[in-house]
Amino acid sequence: MVTIVFTMVSEDGTRTAKEMHVQDVRFSTGNTLSVNDFEKETTTTSVKAYPNPMRNASSIHFSSNQKETVQLVIYNQLGKVVFHNTVNAQAGKNQIAIERNNLSSGLYICKIISSKTQYSPLKLLVK
Repeated sequence: MVTIVFTMVSEDGTRTAKEMHVQDVRFSTGNTLSVNDFEKETTTTSVKAYPNPMRNASSIHFSSNQKETVQLVIYNQLGKVVFHNTVNAQAGKNQIAIERNNLSSGLYICKIISSKTQYSPLKLLVK
């Protein structure tokens, strides 16, 4: 193998070429990790926002192992709660739509609080 090509699509749908250097790559003919296995392992506690940075609205995406009630709390840089919402999450992928409303430009921390799962905090940038 000489070349590996990665194609990235931006939020507006245009393709962008990037260059990266990969070292210490090993290939084998044994068992492989499938994309589905990888998604199950890594998305359980991850939280993502699209688009991020946010202009007028964004969607918070997370996965839950079971049906549960969670809290979405957004903090400003001083630690003050600026948004709070209770959500009934379903098993699998979930999405919470948020509007900019009175959020000024800056960095915010989004946390999904659950009694059953520990989610990683998310940094949300508001333009």
